[in-house]
Amino acid sequence: MRKSLFLLVVVALVLGSMIPAAVSAQEPQYTISMLTGTMDNPYWITVSDWAKVAAEMLNVNLVTLAVDVEGVATQQISQMEDRIAQGDDAICVAVQDTKAMIPAIEQANEAGIPVIGVDKGAEGGKLESLIMTDNVVAAYDGGKWVAEQIGGKGKVLVLEGMPGGQTATDRKTGALNALAEYPDIEVISLPADWQTAKAQAVTEDTLTANPDLAGIFCSNDMMAIGAVTALAAAGLDIPVCGFDAVAPALEMVADGRLGATVAQFPGKMGFLGVEYAVKVLEGEAVPETVNSGSLLVTRDNVLAFQAGLYGQ
Repeated sequence: MRKSLFLLVVVALVLGSMIPAAVSAQEPQYTISMLTGTMDNPYWITVSDWAKVAAEMLNVNLVTLAVDVEGVATQQISQMEDRIAQGDDAICVAVQDTKAMIPAIEQANEAGIPVIGVDKGAEGGKLESLIMTDNVVAAYDGGKWVAEQIGGKGKVLVLEGMPGGQTATDRKTGALNALAEYPDIEVISLPADWQTAKAQAVTEDTLTANPDLAGIFCSNDMMAIGAVTALAAAGLDIPVCGFDAVAPALEMVADGRLGATVAQFPGKMGFLGVEYAVKVLEGEAVPETVNSGSLLVTRDNVLAFQAGLYGQ
């Protein structure tokens, strides 16, 4: 039985060796697709890149497809229907809408094509495995950090993701759970749809109405970048926590422009998604759910994180 390869690859990277080359020059034994969010978000690039590492090692023909707009399912539904028609052996999908994607997943189920959930699942249809962060727990850590930075009192803006999505709901819930532990914190919670420009605009409007704003929790790093931009333009320096630990955000943590970000491990998700798809195709058991972990990254540990000591 093939053991998990992801830890082996991470260790190799930390030790400075090359990623192992393909194990065989033979024709790929399977075609597997990886459907993700937008490619203007480094998070999804990491998912895709590590899925490609797994595909190379496991002799898989990997088809990667991204959506143009984060959180909108229409394009992803079409992509999935096309991959089913193409006869893929398995499909890995970062679900863009937990309800809207149900029929497409069920269509794959009916066609006998295994589906692996990566980062986001759905409210129906069968997933062989779901590999994701516990977003409630992870966002709680970020919200707690903001609360501690402001001494447990003041106004905190929570920038939410696209309303209605499970990830957005869970991260909002986690942050609000943490902030609710401080009776002297007043929460202003508003959606910015995962987008940098919208987050900047929402932050600017919030500052106009609340010039005494004390801190900000952002449900992803792209929104955190927008919030920091708005604060810089206003000449303000207040604690901001992002979520995802994408490279630009880590650079901002390292130089002090961003206070913290909650790291996920998207490389692990992408790699395990492909590996588990192969295992299912070969009749091996895989776990129904995998918590891929999270880590609060601040200036104290950002260099170690960037160096890969915590994984990807």
